Amino acid sequence: MKERAAVLSSRIRLARNLKDTRMPLKMNEEDCKYIRDKVKTIILNNRTDLEFQSLSDISELDREVLAEQRCISKDLIRKYEISSFLTNEKKDLTIMINEEDQIRIQALSEGIDIWEAWTKANEIDDLLDQNLDYAYDSHFGYLTTCPTNTGTGLRASIMVHLPFLTMDNYIEKIASSIGRIGVAIRGLYGEGSESMGAIYQISNQMTTGESEEDIIRKIRAIVTQLIYRESVSRRKMIRNRKTEIEDKIFRAYGILKNSRILDLKESMNELSYLRIGVILELIDLDEKVLNDLAVLTQPANIKKRIGKPSSESDLNIKRAEVFRNILSEQEV
Repeated sequence: MKERAAVLSSRIRLARNLKDTRMPLKMNEEDCKYIRDKVKTIILNNRTDLEFQSLSDISELDREVLAEQRCISKDLIRKYEISSFLTNEKKDLTIMINEEDQIRIQALSEGIDIWEAWTKANEIDDLLDQNLDYAYDSHFGYLTTCPTNTGTGLRASIMVHLPFLTMDNYIEKIASSIGRIGVAIRGLYGEGSESMGAIYQISNQMTTGESEEDIIRKIRAIVTQLIYRESVSRRKMIRNRKTEIEDKIFRAYGILKNSRILDLKESMNELSYLRIGVILELIDLDEKVLNDLAVLTQPANIKKRIGKPSSESDLNIKRAEVFRNILSEQEV
């Protein structure tokens, strides 16, 4: 069984502000330019792998595409007139400037290797810390716009696919259980987002009282336990409902490969069954293809492919076409 398929990606995000400057909610345009120029200069003078982009120079659609790719956040987009970012070619390392906090460092890694993401984010944090005076209090830690980020300023999250726990209606029980130890289970794009296709983000809620390493260890340990519980639930369900589940897998493959109209929710749910087919080794598809499909068929990515103003009906037709084309290229 392909246990690794249960974990899609890991993310580290660090929130930082500068000492002796207005906090973001009080900043004016000149303050924003000051922060932008400071961070931009330090990074570009020390890192050749990162490029700077101002959001005001990017179209609204391209901003949405970047958010769907998880390169930048929705909060950064909402402040596009004053916001900017630096990112690398793979878009797995991003420094967001003038988001909810003055600086947001984000690093992504594949699978459960959250320590790799931590290493990448920490290198950038150390570089900025050597050249800037962070807003830091010896008692409270790093000072941030939202009190729940004060302390380490760290959000560690791991994106997981939990279809069998979802089918068993265990997700609410899990959310309640891990919530008592300061961990949240959220949707595909984090806080306030909907879960689709049994995909969830597991992340810390509070950033005080524990070190960065302790927070990361806790998140990783919880996800490891969730993977185990998912596998137990899977074995039980396969034992009791094997034919039904196999039927849903092959129906999902048929729907995604042949449909002419697909809305987002249906496509994500059917894609979940393809992931199950890969885990059960019933369908021979590369996990990267499934992960790419999940991004390429999001609304902004589909609008980008169409290249002109489109109705919801147009998006659903184009989404089905993307699935047909990509799955037709695969040998299953």
